[in-house]
Amino acid sequence: MGSATGLQRFRAVDYATAKYGVLGFGRGLVPLLKAARLPIRVNTLAPSWKDSNVVLSLKSLLNSINVDVQPASVVARCAAFLMADTTIHGQVVHVQRGKYTEVDKAVLIPAYRKIKGDDYPSEDEVFERLAAAAA
Repeated sequence: MGSATGLQRFRAVDYATAKYGVLGFGRGLVPLLKAARLPIRVNTLAPSWKDSNVVLSLKSLLNSINVDVQPASVVARCAAFLMADTTIHGQVVHVQRGKYTEVDKAVLIPAYRKIKGDDYPSEDEVFERLAAAAA
């Protein structure tokens, strides 16, 4: 599972690095599975703070600094929703306060396209060309 920390700057470098890795793994599987024509859907959850056993008393700690913490069941419901809705594929889904927001296709991919411009191929398109040239 990813984390909202993978969508922003976060000072816990070890944790942030691991969560960036999860997001990169999930996002990287999307074009790989498409190229292999495998009927497998991949979505990555990126929840905000949730009550879990990772940090003891996390809920009370966050409540003491006026930060809402969502129950793990909210994230579990999002996972169940993604499994049930077969039209959703290739998304990074931010989960916060019971709201699910698809950020990959709505925000990240369009932002990258705007930055790189229409006259330059994506990194995956370049990789595909390199693989074809090496074959």
